[in-house]
Amino acid sequence: MKTQAARRPSNKRPTRSAKIRKYQRQTAHVEARRDGKPLIFGWGGHLSQKEKLSLQRRAIWSLVIVFAVIIVALLVGFWININIVIPNSPLVTVNGEKVPQADYRKMVAVKAQLRANDIEALQTKSDNLKKQIDPQQKVVNDLNKQVEDLQNKLKSSSADAKPDLEKQLNEKKAKQDTEQKKLNDLQMRYNAIVQNDIPNQKQLYTQQQVGAESTDLLLEDILIRQWLADPQHASLSNQINPTPQMVDKALNDFKQGMPKSLTYDKFLQDNHLSNEDVRNMLTVKVRQDNMKKYQADQVTSPSYQVQASHIILDTPEAAKKVLDQLKKGANFAKLAKEQSKDSDTKDKGGELGWMIPGQYSIDRVSKVGVAGDLWLFDPKRTVNEVSPVINDGGTYRILKITGIEKSRNVDEKTLKNVKDNAYTVWVLKEKARLGDKISQVDDQMKLDSANMPSNLPVSPPTQQSPYGG
Repeated sequence: MKTQAARRPSNKRPTRSAKIRKYQRQTAHVEARRDGKPLIFGWGGHLSQKEKLSLQRRAIWSLVIVFAVIIVALLVGFWININIVIPNSPLVTVNGEKVPQADYRKMVAVKAQLRANDIEALQTKSDNLKKQIDPQQKVVNDLNKQVEDLQNKLKSSSADAKPDLEKQLNEKKAKQDTEQKKLNDLQMRYNAIVQNDIPNQKQLYTQQQVGAESTDLLLEDILIRQWLADPQHASLSNQINPTPQMVDKALNDFKQGMPKSLTYDKFLQDNHLSNEDVRNMLTVKVRQDNMKKYQADQVTSPSYQVQASHIILDTPEAAKKVLDQLKKGANFAKLAKEQSKDSDTKDKGGELGWMIPGQYSIDRVSKVGVAGDLWLFDPKRTVNEVSPVINDGGTYRILKITGIEKSRNVDEKTLKNVKDNAYTVWVLKEKARLGDKISQVDDQMKLDSANMPSNLPVSPPTQQSPYGG
């Protein structure tokens, strides 16, 4: 029996172990610490390490992106420069119209191949002649032997046999002469091609020559097209601008003239051209040919002519001095004899005779100037009129009109000469009319190797000793 004095069980928690408990100090994450060190240029000490790392990553990626953009921009700029800027850079500008470098490169390729085709045609012609020479030489050798045999027989023949042998000998000699003339003609033609024509063509087959010819073609094509655009000449467009059929024929001739070792497709591939590129360049060539024919056709007989004299001097000062004397009444013929530098006319008092338009430029200025020609054939000119000092072809000239005839017959030699050079004179006149509206040709661009076919020689071959027929 329990008494009330008994104690109740204690509800106290058990005492803690005597083992010492470990406590960890709670601190901020290391990345969030501020070390006080600057990030760049003394700035950034207030940032945590995490913030610094974030900024560094952003900076690196920004630089990568910037460099990537720069590289892309450079590549795009390079592509634009190579494919747009450089090809469209003007070789020359004519009255505001440019000749792009791209067109020049195409024309050089086509013109070089035209020149190579000319050489190939001459080579083929010489080969054909050589094939005729060898058998013809055999014919002549056989006849020489037959004539020699008949001559020997004739010496030892009887009197009765001589008449018949003499007849045979005469017939053989006649045939011998005929066949020898044929051989001589073949050898002469062969030698002319091998010794002159082919070497001359090869002298023209160079980068400098083809470049100059290509420049002239493109420059003069602008002159022609602008001339045709003038309402005064618009009616001639159909006569001078080539038809598609004309260009087709030129293209076919171009292909047919190529060496057997070269195909048209290979030519296009080697020169990075399209068929349309070649057609466009041949269109320029055909248009020039048509213009040449038109200008030649304008030279006819009878023609407007002037009779004139001239005095040529070396310096403008000397020319002015002579002109001052003429203005004071000095005799033109006497001054020409005393002071003119033209040995062909000075003894005749500077007399040039009768001339048709273009003739003075051709005969007296070597087709390099037309200032004198333009003055002489100005419709305003009157008999006994004296020109001012004219700088033409690098010399200083004073001209005097001594006669004018509106219609006078022209001798055949003069007519042919002026016809053959009519286009050249027309070009000179157009250039003189435009003056400084025609820019200087970019010579560096003209001879840039990037514009030249790889097989076009820099210089002509050395002349070889001629073939002896």
